[in-house]
Amino acid sequence: MIIDKQFYCICCAASVGFVITLFAGCSDNRVATSQRLEDAGAISQAPPIDAEMQAVINCSNSLAFKMYRELDTDSQANMVLSPYSIWSSLAMIYTGASGVTSDQMRDVLGISISKDKFDSAVRRMNDAIKASTGGVGSEFAFANSLWIKKNFRINNSYSSLLKESYGCTVNETDFNGDPAASRELINRWISHQTRGKISDLLSPSQVTSSTTLAMVNGMYFRGKWDRPFDGSNTKPGNFETAPSHFIHVPMMFMANAPGRYAETREWNAAELSYSSGRITMLLMYPVKRSKLREAGATLSLESFAIIRSRLEKDKQTIVIPKFSVNHNCDLVSHLKMIGLTLPFGDKATFDGIGPSPRLRFSSFAHGASIEIDEVGTVATAASSANGVLVKSTTPFRIDQPFLAILMDTYTGTILSFARITRP
Repeated sequence: MIIDKQFYCICCAASVGFVITLFAGCSDNRVATSQRLEDAGAISQAPPIDAEMQAVINCSNSLAFKMYRELDTDSQANMVLSPYSIWSSLAMIYTGASGVTSDQMRDVLGISISKDKFDSAVRRMNDAIKASTGGVGSEFAFANSLWIKKNFRINNSYSSLLKESYGCTVNETDFNGDPAASRELINRWISHQTRGKISDLLSPSQVTSSTTLAMVNGMYFRGKWDRPFDGSNTKPGNFETAPSHFIHVPMMFMANAPGRYAETREWNAAELSYSSGRITMLLMYPVKRSKLREAGATLSLESFAIIRSRLEKDKQTIVIPKFSVNHNCDLVSHLKMIGLTLPFGDKATFDGIGPSPRLRFSSFAHGASIEIDEVGTVATAASSANGVLVKSTTPFRIDQPFLAILMDTYTGTILSFARITRP
């Protein structure tokens, strides 16, 4: 017998950007809140996707592929990140940037609309994603918060904009007098937002007496499969981690699994649905066995869109591994590698945040995790731009390194991006 509460797809993420400065002033003081939908019973009405909102969605998804390629340094290691979480933090940083710092962030992130339209489009994007989850057994929570040191003078216009467009609130904490207590406070907030899945994300070296503010967000998703796997069918199976190197892992099995499937020249793909909402998990593995890194390097906004367009409804036998993956890291060096150097350097300008002329971000902590088992996950896939759709008669069987992409199908926003090499 399967006990429902034990089997969910659980995905959570958190990102934190830190600013250090040499100046101080006064502050706004409010309590951080989260935007949450839990067992809502119905999907909310989402705002229509206009050109400005689509531009913001494209920026977020483009960042997903840039960060995946940048972090793909160890082909043998599991990796998971939340592009949506990272993007949300960078968007809040961008809206406070000025001068050449703002110009660089706009160019690297591919932002094509003005700042006033940008913040409004981000708000509508967030509203649409929040509206995508509802029903018994589903929960989606996403929260932004800004933590500032005592007596730091933040621009009222900036704090108001964060609250209106990002659902973000401002909290005062004693970074200078008691950085350890401030770190514990923020870590507890992150743990609460991710339902305890991400704890102690921030290390002592990241929160010091020089810290001026911390831009923080947390994301949590829990959902049940539209058609759960039967736990009695889960059996040990071989998983090839590298050519001719196998491990034994629990493999879930379902015959006639309803979903959307595609086979292209580079990818095999499946999209499975949750019991409610518009959030799905995209599962994809390369046609050329053990060539995930090579295939992943070709992924882009354009090729991913083509893959999604070629998925077709079908019922296939599906065999996929259970897995649980988490990954924490500081993204500063990786963000610099994709071109974001000024926000983390001495020449950074953030006049939009506050009057202090020497604000810069010193670290960008990011943590993400994902768990998939019999009653909670969804699958989707991607392919190259020049792929040719082929009807498959063989089972959709994942027994080699693969990608698992959690996304909101209404907006097309990638929420979580995982590479699984050792389930």
